[in-house]
Amino acid sequence: MGWMMADPFLGKRAGDAQFNIRISGVEQLQAKLAKLGPAVRRECEIAVANYLLLQIIKDVPPYKKVTRRSVYGVPFASAKQRRWFFWALSTGQIDVPYRRRGKHGGIATQWHIQQTKNAVWIYNDDPAATYVYDDIWQNKLIGRIGWRTISAIVQAKTANLKAVVDRAAKKAIKKQGLS
Repeated sequence: MGWMMADPFLGKRAGDAQFNIRISGVEQLQAKLAKLGPAVRRECEIAVANYLLLQIIKDVPPYKKVTRRSVYGVPFASAKQRRWFFWALSTGQIDVPYRRRGKHGGIATQWHIQQTKNAVWIYNDDPAATYVYDDIWQNKLIGRIGWRTISAIVQAKTANLKAVVDRAAKKAIKKQGLS
């Protein structure tokens, strides 16, 4: 199974970073969907998107204390540099490209599913999501704590997608009165 995440900086609108998930490469699943009518295929796509979204939201690692020093070696060059950094951050003289919350915060509440004419997209509006879930941009500290990237979550759940599609197809066929 393959997946593609859109570049978070291409989706930037009004200060928000946004990324989308596109799943491809499941040839057997795609062949099965191609044989179904467009209404049944759309129901299956929505079911897969809802299933994956639920899996992403549920995939929160248990708390694990990881220090900056253990990940990066040296946290700051000196205590003076550390004090200056947090002072400048609190006074607004420097800015980070995401909101600092200290906890998971609102990332889990910012997931959405959008339907377009040809696809169903899963996306997250939270600017910090890129640094938590993206393969390329994931923060080293976040990864060491145990947060999995989207590709790792999707790969772990690939085996269940066939059953999700089967259930959705049966439900859609029954809904249309074709069974």
